[in-house]
This record gives sequence, structure tokens and C-alpha cells, in this order.
Amino acid sequence: MNRGSVLSKRGYKENTINNTMEKDTRLQFQKGKQRELFSYVFEKHGFTKDHLAQLIGVKRRTLFGYRMEYNNITNSTFNKLVSIDATTNNFEKFIEKKLPLNWGAHKGGMITTNLIADKYAYYRTLRGIKELQTLDQAKKMKLTIKTHPLIEQLKTENVDLHAILAVCLLTDGSMQVKNSHHRISYSTNDIILQNIVFSLMNTLSVKVPSVTYSKNGNILRLSDTGLGKKLSSLSPNFKTSPSKNQTKDEYLAEPQPTLKFLKKCNKQTKQWAIRFGFTADGYISLSQNGKPALGLSCYHPTLPGDWKQLLEEFDIQLNFVKNKNSWCGVSEIKTSRKSEILKFYELGGFLDGVKISKKSTRFTGMPKNELLTRIVYGPGEI
Repeated sequence: MNRGSVLSKRGYKENTINNTMEKDTRLQFQKGKQRELFSYVFEKHGFTKDHLAQLIGVKRRTLFGYRMEYNNITNSTFNKLVSIDATTNNFEKFIEKKLPLNWGAHKGGMITTNLIADKYAYYRTLRGIKELQTLDQAKKMKLTIKTHPLIEQLKTENVDLHAILAVCLLTDGSMQVKNSHHRISYSTNDIILQNIVFSLMNTLSVKVPSVTYSKNGNILRLSDTGLGKKLSSLSPNFKTSPSKNQTKDEYLAEPQPTLKFLKKCNKQTKQWAIRFGFTADGYISLSQNGKPALGLSCYHPTLPGDWKQLLEEFDIQLNFVKNKNSWCGVSEIKTSRKSEILKFYELGGFLDGVKISKKSTRFTGMPKNELLTRIVYGPGEI
């Protein structure tokens, strides 16, 4: 086929579409009758929504809009219904007006965009406008949101807040990157930790984080390219294990998450990084025979080593725990020595108020620092 025939066919198709748009109209039924029309078709033939949408050549959400009378049905669509079932033509008597096809359409709708030559530039402009509107709304919202006292304390101690957020993402968080889009997420069941991390994200971003509540853990989400790029400069990846459909070798071929960015941070930042990390992924326990344990869960071939080195800067010694069920052979770093637990306690311990999770069979709901204190000063009656 030569180029001329291709162009002629393309031109024929465009002219056909334009002619159809010019001839087609939107039908204004008496209130409730358009809904009744679709209910009649569904009840008589037992169509599924997907099946009927396919038969009349519209998307399912368009069909939903027609049935709920959010949008006026087009004359061509009505004719398709009549071709499926001739008795639906009885509804023609309820048509009050025939309106232009683009009646009620918003600027930027399909009919408008068909007339736009450079759609990429047009949509880019729309996204820019939406982004500015979002930022303006965020600025107004931020004026009503109080910063958590702990974040204010970290500021006075000259703690690197970006480094702390990076640590949070390496424990119970994640960051998805697609082109220039960065979506930052953090999940927790503890309301105190949730409020602290929410305030941290809100402080560092030009936007306001969203919160999704669920039984499995509340999720904080934030889409911020600027903040995402800053976090990526600290750790090239925040994914700590292979994806569902990814092999171990494929995952390890990617840039790996790291804590090495903390080497350049001041002592206060390192100290708080340990406290945030242990609050999220760490644990404190005491067996029935009185043997204590302090540990940090970390299923990754190199991150446990990063944590171990960081702790050693504060003369806290924890050991690797191997686990044959772990995808990488390591599951945590741990100590049962009271001398090391005491050093962690003197460092500040966990974030105040954060409680032991339901994973514990004996101490669920007890603040982590309370059990830590009892272990350091004597268990007493627990």
C-alpha cells in the first residue's frame, strides 16, 4: 500500500468521524425515563454491564453515567438500543429535546481535544494547572496542621530530617518511581508512630500526605518529585526484597537500598536514625525464664550489616541471625546481653509511647520503652 492510499484512508476516517459528530445529537428525556430505559433493557435481557457496554460501543463508566442520568444519551446510542430490542423505541415519546452533541461537555473533553493539534503540550499544561491548584490547597491546609513536638525537637537538635525519613522508608515504607513521578508511602498500626511520620513527611514536602485506614495498617502516601529525588540521592532504592514476580537474581541486579548515607550525618542524626529504625522494625522481649532480647528484623543481604556498623559507632554489639526460611539467609540482628540492651536504653531507646505489636504473645499493647526499662532495672512483676 502506498503512502497516498494510507493518507486517503486516514482522511476518510477523520471525515467520517467528524460527519458523525455533526449529525449526532444528545437526547434529553423526561426526568427518570432514561434511567427507566436502561433498567428495562437490563431486566428484559439479563445483560451484564460489561456485555451491554460492549454491544452499544461505550465504556462501562459511560454506561453507568447514562443509566444514572449523569449524562444525556446520544441519539446514535439510542438507535443501537433499538436495534437490540425494537420495543425500546417506545421510549422515544419521552424525548423532550435533541441537543448538540457537545452540550454540557467540559473544556478538555473528547470533542474539544479532537480539535487540538499538540495534545501532549495541552495535557502537560493541564497537569501543570492541576499541580498548581494542588500546591495552593496544600499551603492552605498546612496552616491548619500542627507540627508534632518531636519534629520540632529534631529541628532544634540539628537532625537531618531527610535522613530520618529515608530510614523510615527502609523499615516500613517504600517509594515507587515512574518517570518523574515519585510516590512515597509508609505503613504502621501504631497511631503515635503514624502521627510522627505524618508530621515528618508534611514538614519536608510541599504537599500534605494522605492517610488510608485499614485493619492491616494505616498507610501514609505522598506524591512529591522534589522530595523523592532528594531521598533517591540518599539511597538509590527503598525496596528491600524481590517483587512478587521477580527472581532473587533479578532483584540483586538492581541498585540496592543502603544506610551508608548516615556516615556523613552528625551524631544526633545517627542516634535518632537508630531510634526510628528500632521503633518500626525492632523489638524488645523477655522470656518466661527471664532471658531478655533486643533485635531488629531485616530481611536483606546487606542492610543488616549497615545497621550493625551504625550501632557499633555507639559501641552497641548485635549479632546476625541466620534463617534458612529467609530469601537472603538473614532475618535480623539481635542480642540477649543486658550490657548491650543498657547501651541502647542510654541512647534513648524506642520512640516514647509506641507500643509492642500483636506479634508478641505476652506484651501486646505495652509501650516498648516500658518493657525496656523493666529489663534494664529488673523485671519485677511482669
